Amino acid sequence: MATCLRRGLGAFAVADHNALDGSLAAAELVASDEFADFMDLHYPGRPHPKAVVAQEVNTLDGEAMGMFISRPLTRGLPLAETIAEIHEQGGLVNVPHPFARIAHRRPRLDFMERYADDVDVVEVYNARNFYAADDKLALDFARRHNLGRSAGSDAHLRGEIGRGFALMADFDGPASFLESLRGAVPGGRKTPPLVPLTTWARSFRAALADMRFQYRLTGRP
Repeated sequence: MATCLRRGLGAFAVADHNALDGSLAAAELVASDEFADFMDLHYPGRPHPKAVVAQEVNTLDGEAMGMFISRPLTRGLPLAETIAEIHEQGGLVNVPHPFARIAHRRPRLDFMERYADDVDVVEVYNARNFYAADDKLALDFARRHNLGRSAGSDAHLRGEIGRGFALMADFDGPASFLESLRGAVPGGRKTPPLVPLTTWARSFRAALADMRFQYRLTGRP
């Protein structure tokens, strides 16, 4: 949280893979009296950052993210069922790094086109996405379908926080958040390729197990 404040983030989403506990804890912290006292002491007059509760989840058809949700999403469902589960909670469907050629959880292009009317947001800038052309494809897709444009640091280490961001108007809930993201300006600094390799090395067994699970779900890496 301190890093988010130092980097000047006015809002953020913690979106762990297939788990919601961390995101709920972050939102609870931001809403606490202790955090309010911390802000008054160290950042007097500064608006409190907003924590959007979110979760990335592996579906049968690639990875999706639910935003503004309150209950954990079910891993391993078809994408259509995951979209319905997110919307049933009043949340927004975000597709992270949809066209990243090295992201093993990305949905197939035909699924993106098929469910474009059911998706709310597309991540059009990912700091870990090595190929800028893949980000451009996502931005073109978002423009073509009038979707929200999010940006992500994809941070696995504290130093990566805030490397991806979107300049957007303030919001007070899912509807205004989506409207703000439709006109958002994404930006950031790309994470050096060595950093993802380092995190892979630190959690090699878990990463390999996740890739195997995703292959069993989708039949592809």
